[in-house]
This record gives sequence, C-alpha cells and structure tokens, in this order.
Amino acid sequence: MALPSRSRLGSHRMLAVMSSAGPDDPLARSARRWLPLSCEAARRAGLGELLHAAATASTNDDLAAGARRGERWPAVLVADHQTAGRGRLGRRWSDAAAGSHRGEASLLVSFRLTVPTSGSAEAERPVGAANKGGTDPAEAELARPWPERPVSEANKSGTEAETLRARPCPRPPEDCVAAVAAAALAAVAQALPAGGAAVRSKWPNDLLIESDAVSGKLAGVLSELVDGDPPVVVVGLGLNLAEAPAEPGAVALAQVAGAATRDELLGWIIDELPGGLADPRKARADLRAGSATLGRTVRVQRTDGTAVVGTAIDIDAAGRLIVAGDGGEVLIDTGDVFHLR
Repeated sequence: MALPSRSRLGSHRMLAVMSSAGPDDPLARSARRWLPLSCEAARRAGLGELLHAAATASTNDDLAAGARRGERWPAVLVADHQTAGRGRLGRRWSDAAAGSHRGEASLLVSFRLTVPTSGSAEAERPVGAANKGGTDPAEAELARPWPERPVSEANKSGTEAETLRARPCPRPPEDCVAAVAAAALAAVAQALPAGGAAVRSKWPNDLLIESDAVSGKLAGVLSELVDGDPPVVVVGLGLNLAEAPAEPGAVALAQVAGAATRDELLGWIIDELPGGLADPRKARADLRAGSATLGRTVRVQRTDGTAVVGTAIDIDAAGRLIVAGDGGEVLIDTGDVFHLR
C-alpha cells in the first residue's frame, strides 16, 4: 500500500484539529486508511476517532491549541512528519522524514487526556526511597485533592476507559506521562525478538535500546498541562521505527530486528494505556523495573548550570530523580542525565 505523498511536507502551519467531528472528519478518514489497527484500539480505549495527518508543525501543539479553543475531550493525533517537533527544554525533535521509509520511519503521536478529577484523591502511593520511615513530602503534596469536575461531555459511552478517566488523580501530568511512557515501554518490548536487544527507560523521558550491537536513544516523551475546565494533559511520543534521524546517539527499532509496523506498535501502546491511567503506581513501577538510570552512577547537568554526580537511587511520586552523592540525597526536577557507568 502506497503511503501519502510527501509533497505537503515543509509547512509549519498548525492543523485545525476537531476531534469531536466523528468518522467523516478528513483526519479520521486518513487514519482509517493508514492506521486501521490503531483506530480500533483507540475506540476500545474510549479515545474516540484516531486522527492522522501527513505533516504538521507539532502534534502536541495541535492538540494543546485545540484544548485552548475549548476542545476538552480525549484525542489521539498521528503525523508522518513534524516540521517543528519539540523536545525537552525547548529543543527540536527531528524525525527521518527525508528517508526512504516515509510514514513508517517514525511513530509521531500525541494523546490529549482529560484529567480524572471527580471525587477525592485517595489513591495509595509508595513512599519514596528517600523517606521510608514516614510520609514523603512529595506524597503529601500529591495527596491533596483536585476540585470535583464533570467527566467530558464528548464521551459518555460508558466504556471502561471513560470510567478510568473519571477516577481521582491527584497529580495528572505525572500520572499521564508515566502511563504513556510505560505503555510505550511495554509495546516496544513486545516488538523485540526474544533474547536480543532490551528496551529501557532513561530519566526523565527517554526510551533506550541496549544491545551488544546497537545502543542509543529510541524515543522521547514530552508533556504539557493545559489548564481550564476541565484541565487536560497533552503527552507526545516520538519513536524511531524504521529509520533514525541523523542525530548523535539516535537508533531505530528496525536496527535491532524489531519488525512491528507503525500501526501495530501504536495499537499495542493504546491497548496498554488504560491500565496505566487506572493504576499510575503500576506504571511507575514498570518504569522503575525497566530503568537504565536507577542504580547507576550519573552526572545530572541542571538548567542553572550546576551539576550533581552520584548514584541514581529512586524516582519519587512527583517524577523527580533522587541522586545520592557525597553531600547526601538530592532531588532533581529537571536536567540532563549522563550515565557514567
């Protein structure tokens, strides 16, 4: 099956995403043509009609802009290419759009997730390693309830996923990011041949491939909270599938014999997502278990120019890395992590 023409690439124009338009929306029709398995998965998960574009500036920006226009319902947007993809700390995210694999080169997808805020926040969370003798201050902060808000009017189908989104969520950005990252970790692991390469998570938002032959960055996750009534979280995932961009350290799934198509991989991710949203503790536990950072000596370059060197010992409930060094334990909110050994 031929992929969409690349003649439209290069525009930085933002898409007018209207995810409530239903099955006749042009982006929904395109998704059904090129991503049929993922469309079925999105409907099973209660995420509505999957949307697909040949090119856009940024899938995260598109869904966030829609939320600011009042589109407060769940949505999933996939693009073959981003002309202004964003990474952490304002960096650019590049994909291999100019390569020979066209739409299969990368998985570029963003999820707009409603914040599950009805009711009080009473979910149990594990106490961080930095304070096992009592209540972790981060846990206490996360335990404060959000105001009660109604479930999205756009999806009252009564599906399991809608029920999950109605559950209390004390700190939705971290919960949603953990759910998407854990879903991607599980899906990539499913795509890898047994006994070969391993997929690992790297704090704060990367997925790595580790093998004797090929090792490097496979994917990155970026999130944005859009405040409002109700608030929503936009979580974007960029994953090198058939081809990696010409960036230092970038690798593609195909380099380690990962044979999944873009449609298959996205379908697996979407199928995993409701479980992570329903149980953020399990999502975080899965990320810890698959972490390439925890237990290693690391250097963290912070945004203020300072650096911390020590052993990465845990990730707390707020998503912060805990590094134990000569001067004690340090909580890292933001920074670049370098694995030293």
